[in-house]
Amino acid sequence: MNPTKNSFEFDKSLWSIPPTQKIQQIFADARRDTYDTQLDVYNLVAKGCVEDSFNGYNSCVLTYGQTGSGKTHTMMGKYDPKVVCGGQGEEGLIPRTCCDVFAELDRKRAAETSKAEADQITYTVEVTFVEIYMEKVRDLLDPALERGKDIECSEARIRESPVAGPFVEGV
Repeated sequence: MNPTKNSFEFDKSLWSIPPTQKIQQIFADARRDTYDTQLDVYNLVAKGCVEDSFNGYNSCVLTYGQTGSGKTHTMMGKYDPKVVCGGQGEEGLIPRTCCDVFAELDRKRAAETSKAEADQITYTVEVTFVEIYMEKVRDLLDPALERGKDIECSEARIRESPVAGPFVEGV
């Protein structure tokens, strides 16, 4: 393909506004009969990360966009205690990923029980949640955040290791 000055290429565009939701402005394609659910987004964006993680790769999901564009909703979704995670509910990428990671861990642990204890594999799960806002990096798991939004959290710094590559210091 020969891109022109005003072209933009992408793999897939997801329409996530239900037909029943009121839209402030009507765009030419704003009314669709179908839309992509949180499950559709998860299957396209993050499901492969779970498998890749168990194959020894680090995984990262990055959301980017203007304020109010749905980044937090995509990542966290809407919690409903009556819905089993992983179905057609409104859970976002993070709860769905956690659900799949721990379900896979349960399967792997069950398979390990037939081995001698010395031969069993031990699994460790580590997660990092950071926010980059106005060129400041913040650890979203910093306990200071629990005390209130107005409390200043320590600012994390992005560093680069010649061996391990980029990382967020202290996170």
